[in-house]
Amino acid sequence: MSIDDSDDPAREARLAQLRLRFRTTLDQRVTGILTLATTVRVGPWPGPGSEAFLAEVHSLAGSAGLFGHARIGDAAAAIERILAGFARRQTATAVDIAMLREAAKRLQAAHASATDT
Repeated sequence: MSIDDSDDPAREARLAQLRLRFRTTLDQRVTGILTLATTVRVGPWPGPGSEAFLAEVHSLAGSAGLFGHARIGDAAAAIERILAGFARRQTATAVDIAMLREAAKRLQAAHASATDT
């Protein structure tokens, strides 16, 4: 039996569980990321809650594409790259915040598009 054996009922059941969990938590996860994006302020980085923010964005960026939501994953990855820039420079500028807000809008649009179908 190979790892790609789609005839394995236990494997298929586990994948179905993972898909369901992803779908049922997606709204909450995106809403949380959008909320966190509005709390970032100009100044030193990391700030309060920044590690949790980065972890959630990283998780969504990695998992969304696996469950058929490439646009959501790409938008989350863009936010992750912006946050990584903050971390490298140890600060967030007004331009950085504007970029973060735009990336958050793209995530919101991708999520809205995915949930309209």
